[in-house]
Amino acid sequence: MRKDYIEMLEAEIGSFLVSDRRREMAEARRYYAGDHDAVRRMRTAVDRDGRIVTLDKLPCARIVDNQYCRLVDQKVNYSLGRPLTVDCEDREFASYLTALFARKSQRLWRRAATDAINCGVSFLHPYLDGNGELRICGFDPYYCIPFFSNAARTELDMLVRLCPTEVYTGRRRDVLTRVFAYTKEGVDEFEYKGGGLLHKGGEGCHFYDKDGGRWRWDRTPVIPLYYSPDGVPMIRRAKCLQDAINELMSDFCDCMTENGRSSVLVLKDFDGEDLGEFRRNLAVYGAVKVGSEGGVDTLEVEVNADNYDSLKSMLTEALTECCRGFDAHDGRLGSNPNRMNVLAMYSDIDLDANGFEVELSAAFDEVIAYARSALYYTGRGDYRRTPARVICNRDLLINESDVISSLVKSKDIVSPRTLVLQHPLVDDVNGELDKLGLS
Repeated sequence: MRKDYIEMLEAEIGSFLVSDRRREMAEARRYYAGDHDAVRRMRTAVDRDGRIVTLDKLPCARIVDNQYCRLVDQKVNYSLGRPLTVDCEDREFASYLTALFARKSQRLWRRAATDAINCGVSFLHPYLDGNGELRICGFDPYYCIPFFSNAARTELDMLVRLCPTEVYTGRRRDVLTRVFAYTKEGVDEFEYKGGGLLHKGGEGCHFYDKDGGRWRWDRTPVIPLYYSPDGVPMIRRAKCLQDAINELMSDFCDCMTENGRSSVLVLKDFDGEDLGEFRRNLAVYGAVKVGSEGGVDTLEVEVNADNYDSLKSMLTEALTECCRGFDAHDGRLGSNPNRMNVLAMYSDIDLDANGFEVELSAAFDEVIAYARSALYYTGRGDYRRTPARVICNRDLLINESDVISSLVKSKDIVSPRTLVLQHPLVDDVNGELDKLGLS
């Protein structure tokens, strides 16, 4: 193993572990799970010396209205909430791909899409299991360092994957970080400790078959899936607005909880030593003792809930527009829920899904290419020139009767396969054509 190669990996790993990009990934996952900055919120004020001090005795609500999580799930479910459709005229290859992209594997794609939105990119690893079947697993982007050979970041030279593992020596627990470098030539394993790498061995292949045969793909076996072409995570657009919503709701809760702030008490000839005693007597006895000519007046401070509600609506709408989602409580649906209003409500997320599904389709095509290679090299058929594609069925509010009616009217100008492919009730195109006797 070349020394300069190991030194390069050590430098890249050290830089990645403290990078802003990795910090942003952790922040996005934290916000998705509901751990927002608002949960560490404190009430503060400026003292007489101009310093910021914490007010421990005041109510301090820590409210999280997780709109960010709603928008992430909305995008994932919009494109991948319904079963994927395989479009391939070859029956055997279509059957193989249908099994590969079945509902069971759809969970993998949903997780990969969620990682792509939160972290900007996710990684999928194709391999053959002991029975020679193609399998796909996901790599956590928080522990992956990609190396690309082109500016578009589509041709992957190498992927370095960190694998922290807990190990026990008696009762003592340590964390051992193993590092795997995936390249076109195979997989190298290292141990990362104290900022240095120790080479543990390498495989001049990517996997073994059940007979112990060594196999290697003709490329680095990792498929990157991007949320957007530039790989920018959605948290970068959402965080400031999400924090503003949390802060607003927490402030409103504080104002409504702290009754003393809804009115200012004006004391006249108070028969006591300090204001703390006055507040205690008022809280415990509901009364306060004043002098013979004293009294207590109030200056009312009105908390206008409508102002808070209007500002929250503005911030939520801005967050939804900035992240290109949709508002399921849009007033247009209640007043006049026609097709044009529905399409207008979905316009932002529809445009965003167009771009995301370009990236998904590229990943689907790469998986299909691996499937062709796996079938060819295991002697189960040559499908290298067989056209095939995978289609996302968007979870859009539609009038299925109108769609079916339009398909029926098009039967004389469009092929039966195209009609069946577009039908909202069909998942298996070839199976449905067989039932119709149109195979």
